[in-house]
Amino acid sequence: MSTFKTRLITGIFIVAVYAIMYFLGATAVTAFTTLMMLFAIVELRNAFKNIDVKINYVPIMIAVFLKAALSYVIKTFESTSFLIPFEQLIFAILVLTLFITYIFDLTEKRLLNIGMSLMTALYIVYIGTFFSNYTSENHHYFLVIFAITTGADVFAYLGGSLFGKKKLCPKVSPKKTVEGAVCGLLGAIGLGLIPIHFLFPSVKIDIKLIAALLILGILAEFGDLFASGIKRATRIKDYGDILPGHGGILDRFDSLLFVSFGLYIIFIEMGIL
Repeated sequence: MSTFKTRLITGIFIVAVYAIMYFLGATAVTAFTTLMMLFAIVELRNAFKNIDVKINYVPIMIAVFLKAALSYVIKTFESTSFLIPFEQLIFAILVLTLFITYIFDLTEKRLLNIGMSLMTALYIVYIGTFFSNYTSENHHYFLVIFAITTGADVFAYLGGSLFGKKKLCPKVSPKKTVEGAVCGLLGAIGLGLIPIHFLFPSVKIDIKLIAALLILGILAEFGDLFASGIKRATRIKDYGDILPGHGGILDRFDSLLFVSFGLYIIFIEMGIL
């Protein structure tokens, strides 16, 4: 089977899973996003292990689980809003724990170990919190994020395959092209408008909304490049093989984290959605 067909079939499967999670509601979305983050931590751990860097992944995974459980309790049961500050406390305790483990790391690469552990904590736990929290709070956001990242990914791939000539960032991701990136931005805007139009009918489609979607499209591509940079540094081709034709969880969902953070800042805090 060709790479394109394999990628297409896996893509259809991913869309089906997204759709099922969306229709099952906020609780299913919370469980799904938490599972993705746990997989992502393991994939990063394996990637860094390839260059003999050891991240302290166990407390990071525990923090993801605790934040998800606390978020579920706050959103499910009344009179639990007093627990909200504890979400940030979990992250603070995680960082402190990683600092303490550095004291007892006597290996030559301990600075790299603590540095990459902190990076993983920020990348998955802190930024990932925006993904898990706001998609569980209103699972319509889940569909918006999915549409934007899928549009950026699919159209960048097709645009690069059909029109790609000028390399975008060859030292980070040799196959990505400027033409593909432009097509990806158009795809992010176009597909992003669809769920917004149907799920948020009060939102006016104007230049402000288009500009916001453009920024989120850019963030999606930065998210992709960031994950590609890690792969380049750790000398791996893919983060895994759980998704045939796509690679690992981070290979497919890398841009989700950046886009969810941008969605919070641009759309929710500015009151666009």
